[in-house]
Amino acid sequence: MSEQPPVTELHFAACRLRPDSRSLLRDGEPVEVQGQVFDLLAYLARNPGRVISKDELLSEVWSHPYQTDSAIAQAVRKARKAVGDDGRRQAIIRTIQGQGVQLVAPVSVLDPRPDLPAHRTGHAPRRGRPLAAIAALVLLGLAILAMIRVSAPGPNAVAVSLGISPFDVTSETEEQWLSVGLPEMVARALEGQPGWTVRGTSSMAEIPDAPAGVRAALAGVDSVLEAEIERNDSDLVLRWKLTPAAADGEVQEGEIRSMDASRLARELVDAVRATQAGEPPVFIPHRELLDDPLAAELYARGLQALHRQKKDEAIALLEAARTRLPDSGLLQAALAKARFDPTAFEDSVQRYQQVLEQTPDTEPRGRAWLLYEIGTERWFQGEVDEAALFLEQALTFSDKADESFLEAQIVNSLSFVRQSQNRFDDAWALALRAERQFRELQSPFHLGQALTNLGYLAEDFGRLLEARRYHEEALALRERFGVSELTAASHYGIARVDRKLGRFDDAARRVERNLANVARLQRPFDVFDNLEELAEIRMRQGRYDDALRLLDRAETIATEQDDAIGLAWVAQVRARASLRRSIAPAHAFAETGLAIRTFHDLGEDYQRFEARVELARLYQLAARADVSRILLSALTGNPAVENPVLKLTLESALAEQAMLEGNHEVALERFEAIVRESRRLGAADLEAETALRLGRLCIENDRLDLASQMLIIGQRWSPDYYRTRALADAIVASRRLHAVAEDHLRVSE
Repeated sequence: MSEQPPVTELHFAACRLRPDSRSLLRDGEPVEVQGQVFDLLAYLARNPGRVISKDELLSEVWSHPYQTDSAIAQAVRKARKAVGDDGRRQAIIRTIQGQGVQLVAPVSVLDPRPDLPAHRTGHAPRRGRPLAAIAALVLLGLAILAMIRVSAPGPNAVAVSLGISPFDVTSETEEQWLSVGLPEMVARALEGQPGWTVRGTSSMAEIPDAPAGVRAALAGVDSVLEAEIERNDSDLVLRWKLTPAAADGEVQEGEIRSMDASRLARELVDAVRATQAGEPPVFIPHRELLDDPLAAELYARGLQALHRQKKDEAIALLEAARTRLPDSGLLQAALAKARFDPTAFEDSVQRYQQVLEQTPDTEPRGRAWLLYEIGTERWFQGEVDEAALFLEQALTFSDKADESFLEAQIVNSLSFVRQSQNRFDDAWALALRAERQFRELQSPFHLGQALTNLGYLAEDFGRLLEARRYHEEALALRERFGVSELTAASHYGIARVDRKLGRFDDAARRVERNLANVARLQRPFDVFDNLEELAEIRMRQGRYDDALRLLDRAETIATEQDDAIGLAWVAQVRARASLRRSIAPAHAFAETGLAIRTFHDLGEDYQRFEARVELARLYQLAARADVSRILLSALTGNPAVENPVLKLTLESALAEQAMLEGNHEVALERFEAIVRESRRLGAADLEAETALRLGRLCIENDRLDLASQMLIIGQRWSPDYYRTRALADAIVASRRLHAVAEDHLRVSE
């Protein structure tokens, strides 16, 4: 028996990996991949879907057990970059905290033998009816669907909202496109009829995994449609289930059999409509697409390929569809999304822009969607000002299109952008608007997001009790649906506020419970956030060694996940620990500098401003008043001072500068003003920390009565805080000294 030739190509996402020639193509273009990074990619591609442990990587890829964790993390980071992935998205290569690395994109293996077809790993060889026969039947069915015309709503037309999840296809690879293609056909057949609101598979993908009724409630729809498709001899069998959001609602289900995939779509549409009383006739939107059945099939298959991260396949299918309908804005937009490559960001955005230029103003919905996509991608890249311009335009077109849901999403995103721009009043107004719109749309999932955003904004404004109320409402909303990752986000927000309210023990207990939960759910970024927050709490409890150990754990996660902003946050908090201990080691200057540069690169002006103030404070500790004066002077006109908390943070550093330069009275006056303004805002942490600092200065300036008033503020905030206890001890000691001095004076007289 002759020896079989080796497999020469592995296809995943937009990549073609050729182990024999040690080459990688992405979107048809060669990508240079060196040595062990290529070996890592090849090993992951040969083991798709399996979590590869560190020990296995050391044994099978590096062939020795001496590679460091940082070297492995660096190789994973380079592999992600090579295939067009990144640490925050992890759409292709995922790091499973504490377990290993996993290639999550499906992999196709191309065998060079001409008589053997390509096959998907993990699937049986193809059998059953050929794809061409299924396609012909689909085309016939779509042609019939295209003949349906809209008519006036009947007298008993009802308001219906429906979410459609991707269908579960259990048969051969050739029919996998039905998973998304068929529900998209059903969605288009239902969404345009009067009284119906339909959220397709892309919209429902935002909703976390949960029981169907819970997902329906989170999405703010009446019910969710799910289906399972399998082949039984020559028939396709579709079993559907319509699950209501209401707990006491009736689950409706049924089965449809047909040799014809398009007939499945027609009969499923009829079955879903039959569940509603007095439903109006069906209306098919996107007429320019459905009037060409072949383009419709190619479009549906392209969506499915894109859903499976098979970008080359998606692009080929969508290009084929576009040859039939070159002016279709829908196809052009889908192509732009399929071609988007975060590692070639400008080229990808330019494609979006080209589609946008070809989409007329008479299609405001399409223009709004495209502008929203461009704005969001620019924001992810740290191009905050450009993102704002696109989102503003998107808002204009969504208003013209009367697209309430899209408008609310744009408004919520724009509020985050405004916060990054230090335009806090605008951010607050937009966040309130998004909250109001999501309430009107009755979408609990998105309302929870808007409430959480408001909670963080209120916290940034120093309105801590108000921030806690928003987080508590979001928590109550999320607990009602029992989705663990959503409730974890609210618990984290509440813990942050509790720490700022001086409730350190309560905050620590909440974060520790949250850490256990998000670790169980394998959510590394949530683990990171909670580790960082617990480190902040431990610092306030005076447990600095514990805080630094927590930051080491957080840094490991950020390194594994290739999380640039996470590494900047760790560096900033480490430097903050030095400030709290009133020391200024060299590494604190370097860490703060790293944070400032990263925040600048990512367009995070709010956090960059904080870090720049902290750098000035470090120079003050190092008795470099000349440098700190220059740094603080450069910040006085910064737009960040529109935020009252950041303004007071800068004022506090200026008060310290006055002390350092010997202007004690000026410093005392500034600190007193900060205490009063902090109380007015509700920023309890800033009020207490400033009061305790002022109390120490009052002792040095022999003003014990004012020092005692400041102690009361500190005790009201947190009587067990180590700085509160230190001020109390200092006041007692000072009074004893005064008493001894008075005794000596009486004796001398």
